[in-house]
Amino acid sequence: MDTEDKMQTALHLAAQCGDTAVVSALIGAGIEVDVKGKSQRTALHWAAVIGHTKVVAALLEAGAALDVKDENHWTALHWAAGGGHAALAAMLLEAGAAANIKDESEWTPLHCAAARGRTAVVRVLLRAGAEVDTKDLSQNTALHCAAERGHAEVVEALLEAGAQADLRGKDLNTALHRAALRGHTAVVAALLAGGAAVDAKTAEHCTALHLAALEGHGAAVAALLHRGADPLAKTVSGYTPLILAAWHGHLGVAQQLLDGGAELNARNAEGMTALGRAKKSNHKAVAGYLISRGGVL
Repeated sequence: MDTEDKMQTALHLAAQCGDTAVVSALIGAGIEVDVKGKSQRTALHWAAVIGHTKVVAALLEAGAALDVKDENHWTALHWAAGGGHAALAAMLLEAGAAANIKDESEWTPLHCAAARGRTAVVRVLLRAGAEVDTKDLSQNTALHCAAERGHAEVVEALLEAGAQADLRGKDLNTALHRAALRGHTAVVAALLAGGAAVDAKTAEHCTALHLAALEGHGAAVAALLHRGADPLAKTVSGYTPLILAAWHGHLGVAQQLLDGGAELNARNAEGMTALGRAKKSNHKAVAGYLISRGGVL
């Protein structure tokens, strides 16, 4: 038996297995309900990780401490939130668990639920007073976490609860930037419908359209253009969305941008046009198309 196994008490194992009868018997025999084992977790942690609601109820009745943190500084509520255990999360909150408690990265249970697309838990947390716009160490809100992972329903729930669509995270990224970069079109649409600024700029003056064009996300590009994104916007280095699309060989996006009003022969800070960038990167199809539209070096 290794050290970690020895650190697992019978109570931890019963909690992991969801054996309420054994948990109750051990509590009745006087076992310490908040003893820590593997990963510095209590029995309440383990029951929350796996989603054993009846075990949680038994532990709470026995006086289990609600806000104990494990080695990752996660409480039982963090685990319930991340695992999508809405009824269990509600039980913990009703018992007095701290809705806005933070781990070592300053993630709250709401960050955990949002990042994993747990819409039902997000709603439970918000009803219990979770702060919708609280930020982690990287200045990310729950909205950033949901947007960059493509969880449109969570984004909508957060916006309905009053989340600020344009709060800035690291490098001045908004949730819209995160969604556009990853091509999450449904999230882009939800954010724009919720009032996100379509041409918000990062520290490098990238707009969401720049990022969608860079990665070749045609559907996101279309959604942004439809909502009035500026195809002429330039980054600090003078790159337009078209130059970025040409650089990375995204023919379809180049066509979309030109049809949407992009300037064909705009130059970056180095004096290079979209055609010049396409030729330098050996994207022959893009270069040929740009020439057909009147592109110059």
